[in-house]
Amino acid sequence: MPKEIVTESNRQYLKEQAQAQNSKAEKGRPDGMETSVAPECNLSQKDVKLILNKLKKYMKLFKGAFQRMEQSQKSLIYMNGLLGNVARKNVEQMALGLREKVRSLQYFVGQSQWQTEPVIVIHQGLIGETLGEEDGVLLIDESSSVKQGMKSVGVAAQYCGSVGKTANGQVGVYLGYASRKGYSLIEGRLFMPEKWFEEGQAEQREECGVPEDLVFKTKPEIGLELLENAMNRGKLPFFWVAADALYGDSPAFRDGVAGTGKYYFTAIKENSLIWCTPPKVHIPKWSGRGRRPTRLQLSDKRKHPIPIKDLVKKI
Repeated sequence: MPKEIVTESNRQYLKEQAQAQNSKAEKGRPDGMETSVAPECNLSQKDVKLILNKLKKYMKLFKGAFQRMEQSQKSLIYMNGLLGNVARKNVEQMALGLREKVRSLQYFVGQSQWQTEPVIVIHQGLIGETLGEEDGVLLIDESSSVKQGMKSVGVAAQYCGSVGKTANGQVGVYLGYASRKGYSLIEGRLFMPEKWFEEGQAEQREECGVPEDLVFKTKPEIGLELLENAMNRGKLPFFWVAADALYGDSPAFRDGVAGTGKYYFTAIKENSLIWCTPPKVHIPKWSGRGRRPTRLQLSDKRKHPIPIKDLVKKI
């Protein structure tokens, strides 16, 4: 179990620390704005024990997703590590912090034979039971983790939102759920940069255990797949899909969401071109030579789309 959990014994110390930090911050603010004091933590040792017991009961709900008892036990240890106070959430540091065997936990995470799909099905089912509402919202976004070196799967020089710039790191696409009852992350997938699929990266892919049948997919493509998978499982009621401009600027993503029968609310760039009314289009007749036309063309080429910023000015 996590060794350091806030209890009555250190509550006063944390309160004093928070007040000191807020006082220091207010003195340095030229605008005189007040900052809020951190809420008082009033967990007793009895409360902590109850939480730990509830965590054990919660993890037992996933027992059926694992083939062996040891895997279920290791999943609880891994969860405790994630919730513990170890600064670096890698397997080695978490195992040492919990006085567990490092290699045993590493084997569970990286080599032990168990499938993620049963875990996701159970998790999404629990979210649907506790937070589900018919007009719920699925949220699609990415998150990044800066990494040193090139040995981690999917690591590359790419934009990392956690530091607000291009850096060496890993990026994942995540699916969240929100309703009036609360919110939760429900699934995620690692984004594999296109350079990882180049011929020169074959050895590195093998060393990292990248599946041979894995192909490059853009973040909007991954996001749409996560959405469709959630719908196919049928565990989460929702009506809306929300995403930022990375996904909103992808016509294929927007059309994909619309094709599911759901409504979407996404950001788009101000210079995006739009039609105020759907234009008439057609596929040109085949001249009898060359390939048959397959792409739609405007019936009236005098008409053009306008930038979204021009439409906003008229509102």
